[in-house]
Amino acid sequence: MRVGLILPLGEESRPGVPLSYADIRSLATRAEDAGLDSVWVYDHLLGESTEDAAASPWEAWTVMSALADATSRVRIGALVLCTAFRPPAVLARMADTLQEISGGRVVLGLGAGWHEPEFQAFGLPFDHRVRRFAEALEIITTMLRTGRASVSGRFHHAADAPVRIRPDRTGPDVLVAGVRPRMLRLTAEYADSWNLAWFGLPGDRFREANAALTAACQEIGRDPATLARTAGIRIAAPGGQTANPDGDDQDPTRVIRGDADQIARTPSPPGSPKACRSSSAGPSRARRPVSISSPPRSPATAPGSTTRASIATRSKPPRRSPFCPDRSGDRLASA
Repeated sequence: MRVGLILPLGEESRPGVPLSYADIRSLATRAEDAGLDSVWVYDHLLGESTEDAAASPWEAWTVMSALADATSRVRIGALVLCTAFRPPAVLARMADTLQEISGGRVVLGLGAGWHEPEFQAFGLPFDHRVRRFAEALEIITTMLRTGRASVSGRFHHAADAPVRIRPDRTGPDVLVAGVRPRMLRLTAEYADSWNLAWFGLPGDRFREANAALTAACQEIGRDPATLARTAGIRIAAPGGQTANPDGDDQDPTRVIRGDADQIARTPSPPGSPKACRSSSAGPSRARRPVSISSPPRSPATAPGSTTRASIATRSKPPRRSPFCPDRSGDRLASA
């Protein structure tokens, strides 16, 4: 099992007070030192609305770029970047450059976006989001995997757009997050890995979506074993108190509570997907439970807060399909 940490870019720790980058960097390096496999950012331009600008999160790509220099081992991922926020061919160039800077540690998580107020505030089209996403995904993955792309779509275009060609270039793994049929189909066609979030103990919702993704792979002739599966897990800080004791933070299917040892020993509920506990491609890799202390004076993991971890379970290279070209030397997309 491989375990990563979602970094708090917004006001998760204290209402109206986003963490400073110095504290975010400290949390990322502590995660690396503690033995976690990856650190992740999320991509939003607003909180609830434009009126809440003081609490809006830091811009995701800038933070990812800074963390590539601040860390040396952990994978650096996005869960997920909204393809509507950046021109797709330009984003492919950005990802290729960050892959070089990080030494091949990027997981390029992509999604269509959902929070309409930020689309409105920044003048971005909110219609036909999945169609726009499909065209963007084709451009991005074609550039990263073949070196250049020519795509003429209804919403996005690329005319022989290249990344920087070099002998030792390996593209980043591409992760797609989605659950509806069209998004699962696109995941099966283009992605190296898939994510569904957020859970406590994954149960029926994950199992059903996972089965639908397997079916989508089979429909296009892709071996489902070539697509890594990941889950976003919410973990409450030890001794934490929730702001709403009667809310879903008390539901174990929404939040896992306990210290590192207790969480590591938490049994899966009946019917939960084995992919959340052991690899579908081979035996899981044993790993010592780890915990991360918060930076000095930082409320990032203070009592009452909830930490988000993204968990993947692939432990050996998958068999490649024609839909994801072999890129020997690339590490697996995993949390």
